[in-house]
Amino acid sequence: MNALLALPVLALNLWVTIRDPRRGVFLFAGLALLLPHPSLLGYSVPYEMLGLPAILVAAAFVRRRLRHPRVHVLVATYLALVLLATVVGSTTQAAALSPIRVLGFVRALVLLGLFVETFDRRGIETLLLVVLGVNAVLGAMQLVVPGGAGLTQRLYGREGASVLEHYVEWGEIPRATGSFSTPLILGAMALFGLAMAWARMLVDEADATHRWLLLAAGIAGLVSITKTFILGAPIVLVGGLAIRAVQRARAGSLQVRSVITVGGVFVAVAGVLAAAGLYLESLGLPVGYYLSYLTEPLTAFTNRYGPGGQMEEAARVIGDNLVFGVGLTSVRGEFLGDSLYVAQLHRTGLIGALFALAVVALLARRNVAAGRTMSLLVLLALLLTGTAIDVVFKLPGAIAIAYLARLPGANAAPVGDRVGPG
Repeated sequence: MNALLALPVLALNLWVTIRDPRRGVFLFAGLALLLPHPSLLGYSVPYEMLGLPAILVAAAFVRRRLRHPRVHVLVATYLALVLLATVVGSTTQAAALSPIRVLGFVRALVLLGLFVETFDRRGIETLLLVVLGVNAVLGAMQLVVPGGAGLTQRLYGREGASVLEHYVEWGEIPRATGSFSTPLILGAMALFGLAMAWARMLVDEADATHRWLLLAAGIAGLVSITKTFILGAPIVLVGGLAIRAVQRARAGSLQVRSVITVGGVFVAVAGVLAAAGLYLESLGLPVGYYLSYLTEPLTAFTNRYGPGGQMEEAARVIGDNLVFGVGLTSVRGEFLGDSLYVAQLHRTGLIGALFALAVVALLARRNVAAGRTMSLLVLLALLLTGTAIDVVFKLPGAIAIAYLARLPGANAAPVGDRVGPG
């Protein structure tokens, strides 16, 4: 996509943001998740990078008062911790430091703060419905239409996106990437959508948006063919049933009819996912291979971090700097992989890990206290995707955290603990 063609889109986004900051930021997020990457000076520049500065200026010009200062304090604290660890790591370890990596990290935290300020829960569900609906169709086409790898690379590829580069070499797309550069992001986004829709259904608050969101998330997640979704979806579905059963039991309203109804919905959803998985397996796609990790959950970990594994060097660096980490530096050119938890320990060690655990506990406590216990399914999905991707510092993770941070207000309809319909 030529950068000149992106300018009218950016102008429209700015105009909408000035008139209505909330809608403008929503439009920015949708464009960043779906728009083909513009080409600028021979480089592929995602709309997330191209449009963010202008959107921030417009949003700050219109809205100057922060409504969620505590969130911004936490974000600023973590940023300071990472930057301090980076300075220490680059001086004491003589480690390599990439300014682009630092700027990318700062951009991710700025996006997180922006989304928390402007997003609301219902709007996020609608946004995910649109994004996952488009990606369900796009992902299915990538798997069945021959020669789609080159076109996908031209539209959504970026420098360093090795997955799409490999697909171009192979001449096919074995795992759909949708409008993203890797299937991992598509799988994570689908799992978030599944968790939000399933939570609504379990408390009898689902409408057409949530039913379509559940369907779109299921299709998009399956065509991504990632452990993130194939293993995460059953955990989220069963986890939701367990939470709901405890809620009804504590309220004294656990009736046989309710169990049968919810169980029927679960069987229907699980049956559709299983049938789709079997169909994909019949096409030669490795769904069964990823399901095998349910019986051997530590296999992937030992293969990567054990002796001779591709991330053995990363494990050594983390072990040598376990307390404070090395920030955003690279001590020995180590490969960190995709896990949020590995990257977290590498960035800020145990100190940062304790800070992150405190934030997770705070989000969980506030949601439960506000009557949004079923929203813990989104937190569960966030923690599950963290095993495969550094998701918190990417768009899908920022959206999921904004969903959890936005407690119900006077005009919000929370995913709550109500045990009755409607």
